[in-house]
Amino acid sequence: GWQGAFALDAEAHGEGPPTFAAMLTQEFQWSRSLTVVLLGMTAHLRRMPWSLRIRFLHALLYYPILTFTIAGGLCLAPIAVVTGLQWVNVPYLEFLVRWGAVNCWALGMGLVLRWAGVRRPNTAPLLSWEEWLYMLTRWPLILRGVVAAVVQRIRPTPIDFRVTPKGADGFQSLPTAVIYPYLFLSLTMSTFALAGEYVTRTPSWGYLLLCLLAAATYTIVSLSVPLLHAREAATATGTNLRYALERTARVPFVLAVLLTIPLGVAIASYPYVHLRMLLL
Repeated sequence: GWQGAFALDAEAHGEGPPTFAAMLTQEFQWSRSLTVVLLGMTAHLRRMPWSLRIRFLHALLYYPILTFTIAGGLCLAPIAVVTGLQWVNVPYLEFLVRWGAVNCWALGMGLVLRWAGVRRPNTAPLLSWEEWLYMLTRWPLILRGVVAAVVQRIRPTPIDFRVTPKGADGFQSLPTAVIYPYLFLSLTMSTFALAGEYVTRTPSWGYLLLCLLAAATYTIVSLSVPLLHAREAATATGTNLRYALERTARVPFVLAVLLTIPLGVAIASYPYVHLRMLLL
């Protein structure tokens, strides 16, 4: 019955997406499909016991809550830089400690799930750079999937469902459009930082620092995606990284390198004299 959707011993076996672009296609399909289920199934939840209602709503609302939370969080720093609005008034060091405490609780929950043996796979590391890169790169496509599902609900049209490709196929080019969201985020954050430094002369130095941190993060993401794609292609074909990068991801990599120019200017222009004041 409906309880089977939450079976702890359910396991999926098979090949995962072979490339980064295929992974994003999969994330888009999943988020759109689950949001379609959410919009069409909510009216029928009243027929279920309360325990199942809560579990289904928690599962189906995960993608919308994830994307809008991240998108909203990224907007806070630029708004503060442009308007001078102080969202919180605490020493920067205290802010970092509180932020770290929240993440410690999340890590603790992961340890409890591992101890209970319900993680899939249970031996997967709780902290890894791959997991961070995965979280940073997938949410824009999840947001697109959620929006596509809402539009589909309002204006029904035939759905173009793309099956996630499986298996390796030599030199697969990385579509430049794949990294457009990360290029946009990095350039936007650098632009807001420069605007705060030269136009508004913002007093919100802490939020200005957060803009720089976000810009640097997505510049690293934009560089990492083509480099990792080229490394996978080089491994699959037995060639060197430089040749694989030239064949599969030259344009995305060049665009990512260009992002370092506005980022470098914004970092060099930051009023570092205020860093000590932020910690007090």
